[in-house]
Amino acid sequence: MTNLKRLLGSKVFGGSVLVKRLEGRKNSLKKEIETGLEDFMPRLKGAIGTNKEKFYTLENVQLQKGAPEFVDIWIYIERIENPEQRKMLDSLHELTQDRVCSWKAQMLYPYTHKFLMWDDIAPALNGYGRFMYFRSFAKCLKGSVDPTVPDSEEDHWITVIKEGRFERGKAEGYQRHLSGFNGHCKLGFFSDDEPYGKFVVYDTHGKEWKKEGVYFRENELIREEKFESFENNYPPDVVNQMYLDVRKAKEDVVPVPH
Repeated sequence: MTNLKRLLGSKVFGGSVLVKRLEGRKNSLKKEIETGLEDFMPRLKGAIGTNKEKFYTLENVQLQKGAPEFVDIWIYIERIENPEQRKMLDSLHELTQDRVCSWKAQMLYPYTHKFLMWDDIAPALNGYGRFMYFRSFAKCLKGSVDPTVPDSEEDHWITVIKEGRFERGKAEGYQRHLSGFNGHCKLGFFSDDEPYGKFVVYDTHGKEWKKEGVYFRENELIREEKFESFENNYPPDVVNQMYLDVRKAKEDVVPVPH
């Protein structure tokens, strides 16, 4: 992972997502985790004693069949409703722990693909975790993309790291996203994988790339605003009403004839 150290080593917003950065403003994750969970993911809170029934390390999940995009996942799963998905996650967790190279379909339940497909397991990804998306340029002897080829870590490029709470594999609640392309950092609250409420984007120097404020989606800034912390978000009904008010105000504007 050639750009991992650069992303997580940033003195502005690198390191643990639980650490206060960017002028010391707190976020809601630590309180949520300590209130609702006894254990958490090893890279965020300490690995010893994690309940293996709920904590999963899932490497090389392929986003689409044949595509070079994958995601490594560390997640404390709160619930899995589908027994087949539990079998898939258990199988991948065990294979990941074995540190085996050159995977084959016979190694991984349901024994039909060399890698698990994102769409097959996403509904089971409910909880707190870190998702590290990457593009692999490594290829096996048959010529297909294969991130499990021995000594191929330098052939992977991280595209984005997402940390926080997830529902069905999508960002939900407070999150930090680190871009592997430009090093920018997204901080704030999400709903259905889109910014929703308090949100801001910083460049690599900690300067605002997208203005801090209340957002309905990433490109829909409702209101500029500075926040003392990210410990809580505006309620959904408030965000929705802000959005509707802005839309109505735009519709009420009468064009000036030339």
